[in-house]
Amino acid sequence: DAGKKGLVRKSTESSVAIPDRVPFSTLITEADAAVEGGNTLPHHDARACGLPQRLLLPKGNTEGLEFELFVSITSGDDATHDDMVGNAHGGSYGYCGIKDEKYPDKRAMGYPMDRHVEDDRLFHQPNIKWTTVKVFFQEE
Repeated sequence: DAGKKGLVRKSTESSVAIPDRVPFSTLITEADAAVEGGNTLPHHDARACGLPQRLLLPKGNTEGLEFELFVSITSGDDATHDDMVGNAHGGSYGYCGIKDEKYPDKRAMGYPMDRHVEDDRLFHQPNIKWTTVKVFFQEE
C-alpha cells in the first residue's frame, strides 16, 4: 500500500551489528596498568565479527535522504546445510557464519547481489522488491 510508513529500530537491536571495538590506545593503557599493578588485563566481551553499529544505516537528514532498498526472499531449501543445527559461539551467524564452520548456506555471501546483472528486469520477480526509500533523522 502506498503512503507513509515508519520503522524505528536501534542499531543495538541488530543481529549482524557489533559495538565499536575497544581502541588500541585503551588496550595499551589497560595493559600497562595491569602489568604495573600486578593485575590481570580487563576482559572486553565482544563478538569479533559484524558490521559496526554506527555504520549499519546512514543517519539520513531532516528532509529525508534517498536510498535503494532491495529485498529478496527465497525458500532456502536448496541452499541449506543438513548439519547446521547449533550455534555455540554467541550471537547470530547470519552475517559471519559459525566460527570454524561453513557459512550458514550454500549460496555466495551477498547473494543475489554478488554478481553483475546486465538487465535489471531479472529483478522483477514476485519474490523480489526493489524500491526507493527515504531515511529521516529526527532529534530525540
